[in-house]
Amino acid sequence: MIFKNVKLNNQIKNITVKDGIITAICDKIDESSDKVHDCQNMTILPSLGNAHTHAAMTLMRGYADDMELFKWLSEYIWPLESLLTEEDVYWGVRLACLEMIKTGTTCFNDMYWHTDACIKAVEDAGIRAVISQVFLDNTDNDLSDAQIKATKSFFRKNTDSNMIKYAIGPHAIYTVSQKSLQWIAQYSKENDKLVHIHLAETEKEVSDCIKATGMTPVKYLDSLNFIDHNSILAHGIWLTEEEIKIIADRGATIVHNPISNLKLASGFIKYPLLKKYGVRIALGTDGCSSNNNLSMLEEMKIASLVTKHLTKDPTAYSAKDVFNDATQSVYEALKINSGIIEVGKNADFMLLKNNNFLLTPGFNSLSDLIYSADSSSIDTLVCNGKIVMGNGKVEDEDKIINNVKRVVQQLIERKGI
Repeated sequence: MIFKNVKLNNQIKNITVKDGIITAICDKIDESSDKVHDCQNMTILPSLGNAHTHAAMTLMRGYADDMELFKWLSEYIWPLESLLTEEDVYWGVRLACLEMIKTGTTCFNDMYWHTDACIKAVEDAGIRAVISQVFLDNTDNDLSDAQIKATKSFFRKNTDSNMIKYAIGPHAIYTVSQKSLQWIAQYSKENDKLVHIHLAETEKEVSDCIKATGMTPVKYLDSLNFIDHNSILAHGIWLTEEEIKIIADRGATIVHNPISNLKLASGFIKYPLLKKYGVRIALGTDGCSSNNNLSMLEEMKIASLVTKHLTKDPTAYSAKDVFNDATQSVYEALKINSGIIEVGKNADFMLLKNNNFLLTPGFNSLSDLIYSADSSSIDTLVCNGKIVMGNGKVEDEDKIINNVKRVVQQLIERKGI
């Protein structure tokens, strides 16, 4: 497949894709090819990655807003989640994939229940994912064995493919026992598995950890030999400079979820310190019940603007840096060969409409994407060399939306809302 006449770094190029890989970027093409897409008046950029979300929580968009995290979780989210079925999760994830595709994302790092349904939904959507089954034993060592058994079964059943990878998903230090955390650390190292965990999201989490262990969350996990290059640490708001140094030394990734953190009034990352010590930052949306959408376009803009405000520095978190943290940084953290338009990389990219009103007059395509664009600016999305959205349209859009409305109505009836 050839994408011809596309604007790449302000030059018109032709991009050849074979078996899901970019195989050539050149000035001339063989016009006899039977799969040539004319991309005149389009700019190519790497597609976005979402480093932390709970995809099926699209089902709860707008369900429980304007409250603090622990009340939100314990009184609203967890009780409703306990009633979810495999079918519910399938359609919730299909809706999430639809929304991510429409907003330029071809890969997400997920943590949720009913992983079989999630896997099928991702396969049917045609994008990439890193899927972890929630590991949660309520800090009960007796329940730990059951969760360990379930995790071993999860990995026996599921092996990494080109499109889907599998990770370990301990929910948080306040919901997972020390015994389990130590086992997870060892299992990850022995099997080279990514570990996806919420960490230092709220001030309460930090104070509770100090009371229980005498240590802050990062120091606590580090004492268990938990943090390393496989660690995907979601949020990372309430960190000391010493903890940031530890994270940098261990090669872990902090996932910044600015909109969710602002909405829950959890706080904001210490961007200057993270950058100073070279911590990899990857952007994510969190779930739709705390955001309330999965648009990485919005996430990039808010991440940049709030950092500028907090640092009183308009040069802080530039468009180039924030775009890197939503593309190359995400894919590096997830160990996926995407995030850059170059030969040998996965053919995961978006085509922007140069004539879109939000991208006009077009001085700087990257700045336009970060500070101006919305979903209407994206014409085409390609994942693994296949077009998953063309002319702004995704297959089965109406079917997905109608089925989500149906299963949510059934969920409401089960809950008695």
